[in-house]
Formats: sequence, structure tokens, C-alpha cells
Amino acid sequence: MSTSDGFSDKVIGARLARADDLGVFPPAAVRILRVVDDPRTNLVDLEKAVSMDPVLTAQVLKVANSAYFGLARTVGSLRQALFVLGFRTVRSMALSLAAMTMGATEGPWRRRVWRRSIRTCHAMRHLGTHVDWDDYAEPFAVGLLHKIGMLLLLVLEEKTYVDMLERMRWGSPELLEKEAHFFGFDHILLGAACLERWNLPEEVCLAVRHQENPDALAGQDDPQLLARMLWIATRMERRLSTQEGADTIAVALAATPVAQQMGLSVAVLTNIAVAVRREDDDMFSL
Repeated sequence: MSTSDGFSDKVIGARLARADDLGVFPPAAVRILRVVDDPRTNLVDLEKAVSMDPVLTAQVLKVANSAYFGLARTVGSLRQALFVLGFRTVRSMALSLAAMTMGATEGPWRRRVWRRSIRTCHAMRHLGTHVDWDDYAEPFAVGLLHKIGMLLLLVLEEKTYVDMLERMRWGSPELLEKEAHFFGFDHILLGAACLERWNLPEEVCLAVRHQENPDALAGQDDPQLLARMLWIATRMERRLSTQEGADTIAVALAATPVAQQMGLSVAVLTNIAVAVRREDDDMFSL
């Protein structure tokens, strides 16, 4: 499950090529990615690229002023927001917004995936603070983009995939098995391949690819830590979605090997769960 092989690589490559042929990603996001990946790019170039898309401009300002970054003062201009967020975070935002806006329809499952990704992103921030992760960009990208494979399937195979999701429990291994049997890959592999194709940092791609099995990254400290953070964040998000109490969630998670490997106590996990529930806001408009 969520381990790639030659066959699945070929099938995934064909699906990503189909996504390109269909033009499912907005031109503005593609343009911004090209600017960010150009080593000659400076802040002025990035500002010009972002400012061509009013929706993305508004979202950049909104995120810069959100609880995620917790700045002491309001960010009032696009250039200031770009300076605060940095190139890598803006690239993650462009990808995230592309994922949310791709396709012709706005269905309830896409909104559900997006909302849960935002909540996971908040959990990643708090976990990153606990482990002294020194940059916002990677936890931000991993939290928002870890389900991009689901969003792609909702565009490329909408009817089939919605029917599948309606019959499966969120986060269940059975969903991944069903996807692999039906499509030749699961949404985790598809999402990781997409992020690799877009040249996101290696640790982000590896964390997304191994989100269900962080131990597979033994010996790769940063990718494994990001994958462990994501493992905890996704399970906390699932329990928060059921309105389970923060203390109950914390006790259950603290007993897991992943939490113990990270040194996450019941008290720490309780505080994070309370904070994430409080911050369950509209960092991105839906």
C-alpha cells in the first residue's frame, strides 16, 4: 500500500499527462511555479506574477495575516506578504489553490478534502513548533498538499471516485486498497508523484509519499520527521472531525509509537488539539 512499482509509475505518469492535456491547473498557478523555480527570479518578478491573479493576490494577503503565521502586525501589501511568506510558501499556496480550483465543478467532496487539509495544516504548524522545525514552508506544504491525489482523482475520475468515497470510511486502509485495485495506484502515490513533478522539496515529497508509514524513511531525518508530523496531524484531524474531546484525542495519540518517537506527551497533544479546533477558520475561503 502506497509503495510504488514500475507499473504504477507508468499508470500515474499517464494520469498526470492527461491532467496536463485537459488543462486542469489554472494558468496563473503554472506561471507562478515557473517564476518561483527560475533561479534568476527576485521578489519583484514574483510580485508581478502573483498580482496578475486577483484571487491569488487576495489569498496571499489572507494567509499572511492568518493564525498560521501569527504575525504581530497586519500585512497590508502584496510585496510585504511575499516577503513574509517567502518563495517556497507562495509556491505551495499556488499549488494548493490550483488543486482547489481545478476542474469544472465544485462538489462537496472537494470542499471536504480542502477543509480537512486546512485543519491538518494548522496541526502541522503546532507540531512544527514543538519539534523546533525552523521554516514554515515545509509543514505548510505538507499539510495543505498531502491529499492532492484525492483532488486530482475527483477531477480525472469524478463519478467513479465519488462513488468509491461514499462507500469508504475516511482514512481507512481499505480506501487505499480499493484505489490501488481499481486505478493501479492509490491517491497517496498519485499526490506524491504530482509534487515530485512540480519540483517541491524532496523532504515534502517523501513525507507525502510515506505519510502512512514514516518508518520507511529511517535514516532520513528531516523527511521522516515531516512524515511523522503528518501521521499525527492527519489522525488528530480525523478525530477532531468527529467532535471528540481534545483530551481523549491526546490520550489515544500519545499511546502510539509515532507520538512516543516524537516525544509528544498527553499535555502537548491536548494543547495542540485545542488550538487546532480553535483555529478551524477560513484561512482559505471555500
